[in-house]
Amino acid sequence: MIISHCAWLYHRFNLSLCDVQESMLERGIEVSHETIHQWTRRFGPAYAAALRQRCPRPGDK
Repeated sequence: MIISHCAWLYHRFNLSLCDVQESMLERGIEVSHETIHQWTRRFGPAYAAALRQRCPRPGDK
């Protein structure tokens, strides 16, 4: 759950790794930005593809 939330934040809101790290720290979860980087490299493409599919394309009704 934490991994998916970090990858989602990174790709959905175009945040930096340090921004995601601070967001997790505010929730009481201490994780390094390098770990978040590894998670987004491994799981990020799936989240990014899912987010692109949900966005309406130009010209869609």
